[in-house]
Amino acid sequence: LPMSNFIAKKDITDPHDLELELKINGQTKQKGSTGDVTYTIPQQISYISQMLTLNPGDVILNGTPPGVSDLHHGDLAEGFLRQKGKEIMTFKWKIHKS
Repeated sequence: LPMSNFIAKKDITDPHDLELELKINGQTKQKGSTGDVTYTIPQQISYISQMLTLNPGDVILNGTPPGVSDLHHGDLAEGFLRQKGKEIMTFKWKIHKS
């Protein structure tokens, strides 16, 4: 599972106001906001913590914006995380499938 670099909590002014975008071969396939989630981050952590112990470094994966599509060998996936219009994280992956 590809993961990004760590982003320090102090670098995020509002975790419920971040823009997410995914492009495949230059075409935007997914675009959304962390503000669109049904449950806030504290609500998710509280719920999960009722069933299991969360430890430093644990990762909670909680969904994706609309627009999920197939990836094919040779595709270029580019992801962007923006805060108030400023890119705070980007990635580029060339898809290799056998």
